[in-house]
Amino acid sequence: MKRFHLSFDIAEGSNIKTLDVVRFLCEDLLCKIVFHRVKSTFIFDSDDVLNKLAMKIEQRFPDDFYYELSEVKGECYGKQNPEIKDDYCEVCDGYRIHSKINK
Repeated sequence: MKRFHLSFDIAEGSNIKTLDVVRFLCEDLLCKIVFHRVKSTFIFDSDDVLNKLAMKIEQRFPDDFYYELSEVKGECYGKQNPEIKDDYCEVCDGYRIHSKINK
């Protein structure tokens, strides 16, 4: 399993919400979010490769979604932004409980 860093920006007026990104990562791609320390950044684990993940993101969010995706080569360190009230790591855990990968 590899670790990835996704940083994104959603265009003003777009219908895309942060929870849509979480659902896509956890339900569709079966990734596991491990850190969510700032509003538009996720650190997640996946069995996919970088190019394949990028292609899937572009297919799912073709418009109004701008991102950078990179593979993390070492440990992740950081500090949680105190303004972030939503813990999407827990939401991701909920999706994985019901995913086919756990059955």
